[in-house]
Amino acid sequence: MVLQRGQPVPLWGWSQPGDEIKVSFAGQNKTATADASGRWQVQLDALKASAEGQTLTVTGRSTVKLENVLIGEVWICSGQSNMEFTVKGTLDGKQEAAAANHPNIRLFNVPGHITASSPKDNCPGKWDVCSPK
Repeated sequence: MVLQRGQPVPLWGWSQPGDEIKVSFAGQNKTATADASGRWQVQLDALKASAEGQTLTVTGRSTVKLENVLIGEVWICSGQSNMEFTVKGTLDGKQEAAAANHPNIRLFNVPGHITASSPKDNCPGKWDVCSPK
C-alpha cells in the first residue's frame, strides 16, 4: 500500500476494550488504548516520500505486519463506470499488461459501486502492485 507523504497519517482499528495497541512504522512508535467499543486510533507524524518498501507493525492481542508499504502520493479517483475498464480490454492490452512492471505504483480497488452519505471506517478492497499480473 501507499501512505500519504507530507501529512499526518491516521491509522485505526478494533480490538478488545482497554487493549493497548502499539504501531511501528518508518522509525515512529505510537500507542493507543482501545475505547469502550474497542476502537483505537494513532496518528503518525508527517512522513517523507520513500520508494523503499517498509513494514508497518500493529501489536495488541496479536501482531499484524503489513509488508512493502511505500510513502508517496495517494490519489483517490471515482466517477463513471468507465473507470472500471481494464487494461486487457484496450487496444494492445496484452502487450501493455505484459510491460506493466511498475512496482512503485499501487492500486487500491474498491469493487462494485459503493456509496455512503457519511465517511466510513472500513470498505472492501485490496492493494495491488502494478505488474503484468
